[in-house]
Amino acid sequence: MNKKYTYPIGKLLRFVILLELVWWILLGMVYIVIKWVDFKKEWAKQYIPTQAEESAKRLATEFLTAELTPSFLHPSYAWLLLIIPLIWVIEGQFMQWKNKRISAYPDKTIQTLMIPEVNTKAIKWRYFWLRTALLFIVIALMQPVFGTRKAGSNQRNQEIVLCLDISNSMNVKDLSSIDSRLDIAKRGIINFINTLRGERVGLCVFAGTAQIQLPITTDYHALKMFVNEIQTDIISKQGTNVNEALLISSKMFTKSKNAKITMMITDGEDHMGNMTEGVKAVKDKNVKLAVFGIGSKQGGYVPNDPLHPEFGFKILNTGKRVISKLNRNLLIEIAKLSGGTAVIINNIYPDFQSTVKNYITNSDSENTIESEMKVKQNFYPIFLGIGLLLFCIYLFYPFLRLKIKD
Repeated sequence: MNKKYTYPIGKLLRFVILLELVWWILLGMVYIVIKWVDFKKEWAKQYIPTQAEESAKRLATEFLTAELTPSFLHPSYAWLLLIIPLIWVIEGQFMQWKNKRISAYPDKTIQTLMIPEVNTKAIKWRYFWLRTALLFIVIALMQPVFGTRKAGSNQRNQEIVLCLDISNSMNVKDLSSIDSRLDIAKRGIINFINTLRGERVGLCVFAGTAQIQLPITTDYHALKMFVNEIQTDIISKQGTNVNEALLISSKMFTKSKNAKITMMITDGEDHMGNMTEGVKAVKDKNVKLAVFGIGSKQGGYVPNDPLHPEFGFKILNTGKRVISKLNRNLLIEIAKLSGGTAVIINNIYPDFQSTVKNYITNSDSENTIESEMKVKQNFYPIFLGIGLLLFCIYLFYPFLRLKIKD
């Protein structure tokens, strides 16, 4: 038996190319079959035996109505598959370097004594274990979802509009030396969103004017992303136009008879005009209003640029710094006119949910929907488990091979 001491790079490269071709062709064929089944499932329903047992008919119907074609929650991780060809490039370069080193010892006796034998079969198997393990781990990171499972849901049918003041005075750091009023408000909103259970929520911001940031939705991930992006420079016109904020937020609600709640968060500084039209819009749509005042009695200085403290603070014509304080009277007035409630936020971890919870609890019996829905199943644990198992085989394969040999 001839022993080999150099790496047959060409032979190994042909094996890798053939392996990848066979692997991806088979995978493509499986995908085509699944796609065909998805396409033909309506046609196939007519062939369910009418005399079959109810359980069998139910299972067959569930299979044919399920969407079998896989999709991925995080397809952006697919670029990690490039690691597989990169491994081969690195390995190929390493083998080529070793072959050059071995060629320095043309005497076969020296090769036998000093250089270990090259086992081509073992190299092929190790590559197979490693690339397949990486493939399954990357698929797990992409989070494959397919098929469906039944999931019960208990959704509240309320609509909530978050109406956030983003005037310059919200940059004041009177409740914390680190966080501004706006930072604290955003933290409280995110915590509030995390407690929601099916409510539809929209986002409105206001200063001297008001605008819709996100229409009514149940996409809490998108909502939190929008909240995190809010800064006081979104609206150039400054002031605290509560009237327009109430008007715009009221227009965001649908015409359904769901319970409607507006959460207004403001420091009330630099209030503009009366609120007659806004309050009327709130009452006409039967909106329950909760006004949260954020700030302290002592107040604080308004920065010229919240991102650059070195730029100093806003200054009056008299040369004194502008001091912004919480306008409690405005909060009380809004709550009184609209029949809502006013709450003062004086800590860095606002609890919005306890106030709004009263509105939700009072209407739970008539605005809660119990439903059963089908959701796609996430199979990433299976792919991750297979990937890790194959990676362990790759790591211990040399030891297992030696043990079998002995």
